[in-house]
Amino acid sequence: MKKLIIIFLVRLLFAQLDYGFDFSKSGSAGFQVLKIDIGAGPTGMGGLWGRMDLLKNMRSIQAGGSTVEDSHYDGFTWSQPPNKFEGGLGNYSGILGTAAAIDYISNLDLNEVHKHEVSLNRIMSSIIKDEA
Repeated sequence: MKKLIIIFLVRLLFAQLDYGFDFSKSGSAGFQVLKIDIGAGPTGMGGLWGRMDLLKNMRSIQAGGSTVEDSHYDGFTWSQPPNKFEGGLGNYSGILGTAAAIDYISNLDLNEVHKHEVSLNRIMSSIIKDEA
């Protein structure tokens, strides 16, 4: 009989961080993905949080830089997480854009942003309803 392993993935919106989301208390989620571009950040930026037991058993898709702890003619040894997933050059412009987005959103009252979104939704819904 095959053993079935189910890993829960939680996708977070950038703004959820400002509501005090604690990754370590997320229950059975194996991985959590944070998409920065949803919260006014640059596209292609984000983060992945994973349980250490899962990360240790994953293979990196790219070698180089800090991803490899030791190499020799007949093989190599991966570094421990998170280093083994940090191959290649960093997206430095994206990192700076992400920092600017975090600064911007950190200065907003997210409850007021939510109220404004609800208000805009009501206006747009009434226009669509009237047009139909």
